[in-house]
Amino acid sequence: YAAVIRVNSQSGKGGIAYLLHTEYGLELPRRLQIDFARKVQSHADSTGLEITAAELRELFDSAYLDAPDHAPVVLKDRRSTGGDTEITLVVDGTTRVGTYRSADPVAALTEALAAAGYPVEILEATRQSVATATERYAITYLEYRRGSAVEWTCGRGESEEVSALDAVIRAANRTAVAVG
Repeated sequence: YAAVIRVNSQSGKGGIAYLLHTEYGLELPRRLQIDFARKVQSHADSTGLEITAAELRELFDSAYLDAPDHAPVVLKDRRSTGGDTEITLVVDGTTRVGTYRSADPVAALTEALAAAGYPVEILEATRQSVATATERYAITYLEYRRGSAVEWTCGRGESEEVSALDAVIRAANRTAVAVG
């Protein structure tokens, strides 16, 4: 017997999360499941069609992984030595280098972003290694606050640390696009 799960405007977060997990290895945190289910239901309502697993993945990538058209902040480099981390950002075309008293690159990056005028308040960061038949990567699911709104973004990279840094930069750029 082949398992059949249909995703439409009436689908709940459990079936959506199950499909992303079984087809793509993604283990979404509970609050991200809720956020994504709203996006899926809105899409299904607007099209009136059922959504395939591949379309779910496209919706997920579009909602949480795709970069905005204009990304004012780019992480150019990071180096950790002892208890310090040097962060090099390109902000609106200008290179900014700072050294932060933190061995944690994510903490150093959030400090650098705040100093550059792009603060990111991280509420939750869940890191995951994903291995499928065709690829291996790490993903970070990042919940952050922008003003009074709580939002989600994700980062992807060859390691959990790189994916976490990518998620923080995406949050900064999404905040900048929404404000600017």
